[in-house]
Amino acid sequence: HDPADPLGSYLRKIYRVPFVWTYAPLQFTVTALLIDPSQGYRQVLFWGRFPSLLFAATALVGMVVLIRKAFGESFAGPAVTATAVLAFSWEFIVYSRQMESYAIGVAAAIASMLLLLQAMDKRGLSPGRLFLLGAGLAVLSTSQYQLWFFFPSFFATLFLYHWRRGERLLPLTAKLALPAVLVLLCMIALYSFFLFFKTGL
Repeated sequence: HDPADPLGSYLRKIYRVPFVWTYAPLQFTVTALLIDPSQGYRQVLFWGRFPSLLFAATALVGMVVLIRKAFGESFAGPAVTATAVLAFSWEFIVYSRQMESYAIGVAAAIASMLLLLQAMDKRGLSPGRLFLLGAGLAVLSTSQYQLWFFFPSFFATLFLYHWRRGERLLPLTAKLALPAVLVLLCMIALYSFFLFFKTGL
């Protein structure tokens, strides 16, 4: 820690792991604030794993919200089923107790589906809503790189949904270009700063 440059010290602490390994930046943003070399082993173990627990709980709550938005008033049964499948999955249980904070990827995937449902409601695709959609997906893209593979199907689903409901092809394509470009620019920046030198591609 450098008292003369606290911001620089903080950023180096947060992004040291993403620069050295292939973890996404947000995976260790919270962890870097909670652990310190002065802590004992058990303290590091507890606080290092705490973000995974936090994001796992967020994922479970997010699943209930997602099912309610998808099913409306008859959400109780599907919500219990979907949340139980997620909560009792061995992979999810392991993710919920690791320092690597893979649970943030599960929470981010559920959040992306919530954004998709929100973009498919009756309020339409205004420029402001599309900008917020792109910004939201861009932030989520920094949580886990595997989420990037969901984005093509995300935009394909959104495109087909609105096209089948009467949107004209070219105007719809132009509308969806805004959030798609925002996400793409964020992915290019992440790749350039964190992944380029490790992949060699």
